[in-house]
Amino acid sequence: MIRKLGTLMVLMATIAIGACTDKQDLPTGLNVDVTKARVRIANATTTPFDVALNGSTFLGGGNIGVGNSACALLDPANPSALSIFSVGTTTPLPGLTLTLPALTANKDYQVIIYPVGTTPTAATFEHGGYTPAAGAMGIRVFNGAGATGNVGAVDTHFIPTGGTVSTTTKVAAGSNIAVGAMSPYFDITTPNNLVRFTRTGVTTAVSYNSITTTGATSTSGAFTGVNGVTIIPGANSTIILASPASGTTHRAYMIGGC
Repeated sequence: MIRKLGTLMVLMATIAIGACTDKQDLPTGLNVDVTKARVRIANATTTPFDVALNGSTFLGGGNIGVGNSACALLDPANPSALSIFSVGTTTPLPGLTLTLPALTANKDYQVIIYPVGTTPTAATFEHGGYTPAAGAMGIRVFNGAGATGNVGAVDTHFIPTGGTVSTTTKVAAGSNIAVGAMSPYFDITTPNNLVRFTRTGVTTAVSYNSITTTGATSTSGAFTGVNGVTIIPGANSTIILASPASGTTHRAYMIGGC
């Protein structure tokens, strides 16, 4: 699978959610180094950046655009070797404080860079470790839509193709996800369902393209989502809800491990 964590998605874009055990970001031979932690850095901001190790941008780590990601191998004893720079420089991304938690060798992590207001912020999560039921795929959702004018907590809905959002489409484990929070994993088993996001507490069927960042006080409406979910049994993936890169349409991306 390619390095990008998802094509920029507006209303009817399609993405297949798979295992995403990306290897092409890593130099040949290093992706089996069990002494290192595997870290995927995802850009859910509105600005490209470089990913560097020990002060130098590595192959595949340059100019990580909005909606893209890169993988890095980190020595668990030296997580501070990872840096996020403004593109083409060795200047830290303005406003970002990057402090990783303790890492464990031979495990996968996701570092999601997302906005809180106008400030880029980092959130780190271990990837995987969840075993879906037989025939199911494990999904979790991160609310990275924290830019100025954000609409707050969201609910996740899985609906059949051609269906609409309602109280019965809401996923309990994917409900009331605050900005900067990750839901627990939950299983999905029905292929080609649509993923939609609404503000928490929406109780009536709504049009999934009706929310914009200018409607933060509205009590109804939904964000853009992910179309055509493909089930990969036994796999785990993370869906990121992100603020608009431009205009008013929110975005949804998918990432896996390295």
